[in-house]
Amino acid sequence: MKDIDSCAGTKVQTIDFESMFKDNNGSLAHCNYPNFPAIFFVVGISVMSSTTEGEKQRQIAILPCDLTWPRGVSLIGEICHEKYLAFWTQNRGVSFSTLMKTGKEPSGNKSSGNNEDEEKAPTATSRLLQWNEHIPTFDGKKLFCLEDYWKLPKIYKEVKNRTPVLVFFTASAYEYKGKPHHKKLHKSTSMNAKAIIILDNSPDNYQHGAKLPVTKYSD
Repeated sequence: MKDIDSCAGTKVQTIDFESMFKDNNGSLAHCNYPNFPAIFFVVGISVMSSTTEGEKQRQIAILPCDLTWPRGVSLIGEICHEKYLAFWTQNRGVSFSTLMKTGKEPSGNKSSGNNEDEEKAPTATSRLLQWNEHIPTFDGKKLFCLEDYWKLPKIYKEVKNRTPVLVFFTASAYEYKGKPHHKKLHKSTSMNAKAIIILDNSPDNYQHGAKLPVTKYSD
């Protein structure tokens, strides 16, 4: 497992059971940073977007990559010591969202934070997005370095369906209170959206065995 540590303090972790645990608040955390939720990312195709508007919260739903999602979900279950987990879904996609509106929020500005760095690059210590806050979205259609994603141009409109995206998120588990679909289902898992990167869609010929062009990286 490799950390990606940007100059803005963003920690990106792949999910590794041996270095992860669930804290007392239900959040998945990294052993090196036990007091803060770990930030993960997943790649998929957007099937629903309400990142700029929403009566109760902001969210994006995606169909995750079938090569990595099963392993990631299995390890989340292993960390939580659960064989079955419930996830929020929309349009058959996994939902990544802000906090939900409770009706008890104080009146005033949408954001309680004024830290410019927090707006640029969410970190493990940054707060969860409130129900009426836009999920930071960036244009990553051109070649970029993942650790510097926060330098990409910002997007302030909804993500179109069938758009390839990368979603940064934290994860937490709590008691499942819905209809019992399985007798061993005891926990629900929420995916707390931190940021979204719009990715470029590969040409069709790349998806049918054509050789990829050589990528040149600058020093």
